[in-house]
Amino acid sequence: MIKSLKVKHFAIIDELDVTFKNGMTVLTGETGAGKSLIIDAIGLLLGDRANQEMIRTGEQFASVQGLFSIESDRLKASLNTAKIPYWDDEIKIYREISMQNKNIIKINDVTVTLLQLKEITRHLADIHSQFDTQRLLSPQYYLDLIDGFRYEILAPYLENYTADLIIYQAAYQNYMKWLSLQKELQDKLEMYQFQLKELTNLKLKTDEESLLEQEISVLSNFDKINLALQSAITVFENGLTDHLYTLQNELSHLASYGLNFEKESEQAKNAYYDFEDLEKALKHQLRDLAFDPDLLNQMNDRLNELDKIKNKYKKSISELIDYQQMIEKAIDQSENYEEYLLKEKKMLETAHFNLVKSAESISKVRREIAKQIEKELKSVFHDLVLKNTEFKIEFKTKDSSDIMKKEMFGPNGIDEVDYLISTNVGETLKPLAKTASGGEMSRMMLAFKTIFIKSQSLSTMIFDEIDTGISGYVAKQIAKKLKAISATCQVLSISHVPQVVAIAEHQLRVQKKEMNKRTIASIKELSFDERVEDIAEMISGEKLSNTGIQGAKELLLEN
Repeated sequence: MIKSLKVKHFAIIDELDVTFKNGMTVLTGETGAGKSLIIDAIGLLLGDRANQEMIRTGEQFASVQGLFSIESDRLKASLNTAKIPYWDDEIKIYREISMQNKNIIKINDVTVTLLQLKEITRHLADIHSQFDTQRLLSPQYYLDLIDGFRYEILAPYLENYTADLIIYQAAYQNYMKWLSLQKELQDKLEMYQFQLKELTNLKLKTDEESLLEQEISVLSNFDKINLALQSAITVFENGLTDHLYTLQNELSHLASYGLNFEKESEQAKNAYYDFEDLEKALKHQLRDLAFDPDLLNQMNDRLNELDKIKNKYKKSISELIDYQQMIEKAIDQSENYEEYLLKEKKMLETAHFNLVKSAESISKVRREIAKQIEKELKSVFHDLVLKNTEFKIEFKTKDSSDIMKKEMFGPNGIDEVDYLISTNVGETLKPLAKTASGGEMSRMMLAFKTIFIKSQSLSTMIFDEIDTGISGYVAKQIAKKLKAISATCQVLSISHVPQVVAIAEHQLRVQKKEMNKRTIASIKELSFDERVEDIAEMISGEKLSNTGIQGAKELLLEN
């Protein structure tokens, strides 16, 4: 449940700090006072999207902080998965909206993404808004209502389906690409064959250019290299290594006399052997050095040949080697097109088979969930003065047999559903969106929310004017249903209906006033006498009457 809410610089709310209690709480106040803003603030904590328009005029940021109690193992599991610590079975959620777009989301001081916040809080609370009621008029939302009822059961099936859908879509794209590729391959086949022959004859190698350039440099500078080698060898022949040997010997004698020259003696010894190896290497290099003008011409010709092919194709040698491999593959694909096409089609058929199987699994589970929803709604309808109402979830499964009809596969499967309803005995079932009245829609949505709360083990349920358009006995029954929900789940409800307001255990009145030429919203918990006055105004209108006051007292006392 939500225990407290702190709001700062949020629309007409400058600063607000409110504590919520268990059971049922109603929020009342005149239209535009800011009741819905409090619900919107809680909605931000549950993962609703934020925008800069929410920031109070003249301020640089808006912030919302809520403290919630943890009453669900699912919620604990989500927190553990996200590696968010918690203690005393509480979580603190904080959101900040900035004019500089530096928005912050934290759970127990751990920064999280909006997606993580939504995943965690879906086990915490649910907000009913007037938009939710409108969803009953829009069949595109019907699957969401069914799936949300037993999401933890359906989730693994949806995950498998999503994975298979991605594979199928990729296989479909590949197959379509191959269908359109044949003419392109045939048109380029002759050119590719000519290019392949040309490149194959060149026998290109990745490092050939650098090796050629190195060898050409050696032959082109033969005289200079020869002179340098001979000069270097002369240094050795003039006694360099002999002198090093003598130096090492003398240092060794010094060390034997007790002076600390062991390190220097070792260095001289190593130098002697290093220079001895160097002398051998130089003499070997000089013996192997030979000038071959024919070889030089051949290498220059080869280098020119490589430059020409690079200029012709506008590619480097390594790119030409890659290109050669590509056209080899393209020629093979053209000459064996039917085999490649058949292979892609088989892959598409396999992907389609697996996808249909996953989709049918979802449909099977979904139909079982739908039966359970129908059964549970029937008992709830009676409580909400929908006694003779018959309700059925009708499935229209798309024909998914054609592997080429990818449009048959939606993001959530191949099911289309409609909600059928009959509110009078003897009437045939008709689409809910076309037959139900406004008051019936509100009660239908309350019925859905009632069983949804039960299935999800939510600790808080928030209703934003679920009782719109009702009065009298129906209003009384809705009030009782909300009160019954509050026995196992904290209920917060915005209401203008006296019966609903009176049945709540707690009442918070939201007011707005002008201060220093600014509009400021505030909230206050009402005493019994203040509640009498507030409810009496709902009954009587703007002017209080003795009848209204007496009626308000009776409503409060009977609850």
